[in-house]
Amino acid sequence: MVIDVVLKRFESPDEVRVFEKGRLEVVRIGAMTIGRVIELTEGSLFHVPAVPHDSWVVGDRPYVSLHFMGADQYAKR
Repeated sequence: MVIDVVLKRFESPDEVRVFEKGRLEVVRIGAMTIGRVIELTEGSLFHVPAVPHDSWVVGDRPYVSLHFMGADQYAKR
């Protein structure tokens, strides 16, 4: 049996969505769409309900967020 392995990286996303206060890098792998938003402060944890919202963090430290649910629709016009 041959197993197809797919390797992708956020450094080469399938799509980049730029919006007023940030950007979302979208990677599609298998049946999953994963989104990454960068910019918050160190030690932050968050949950955002599935309703329209806006957010940003003030600071000078990088932050990486992985979106496992809803990334295929995030930051679309």
